[in-house]
Amino acid sequence: MKHRIPCFLVFLLVTLLAAGISHAGSSDSEVRTAIDAANQKFMDALAAKDSTSVASMYSSEARLLPPNHAPVEGRDNIKNFWQGLIEGGLLAKLATDEVHTMGDMAAEVGTFKIETADGKEVDNGKYIVLWIKENGKWKLHRDMWSSNNPPAATQTQ
Repeated sequence: MKHRIPCFLVFLLVTLLAAGISHAGSSDSEVRTAIDAANQKFMDALAAKDSTSVASMYSSEARLLPPNHAPVEGRDNIKNFWQGLIEGGLLAKLATDEVHTMGDMAAEVGTFKIETADGKEVDNGKYIVLWIKENGKWKLHRDMWSSNNPPAATQTQ
């Protein structure tokens, strides 16, 4: 004879486990403060044209998932990717909408604007970053974003 666990007990167990995981370690507000500071450091490094500092903010096994581009893995490749933005004279402005923690991992959802040095907006959109705590510091681990603007028209010849 098979024993079946009532659905409400499964739901209760999953809910309790999820609540325990989401409140383990640092609070959402503590992590949000750390992420806000890291995002400011990120924007400042881009403005200072310092792709080395930008890349150092990523985890040792980080991966960028930019739109219309293959994944970018490893700090050296991430540094080169951001160097391209810097050489294009572009700046990023980030705004965090929400942060959810799961122990030594956090998920951030936010919006971005890409501007020229004179403040002209050239793109805007949304992003999700998975952060991990590595050597006691919050590091970008998975970084994915997309534009709110329609894709450029494909030209056929």
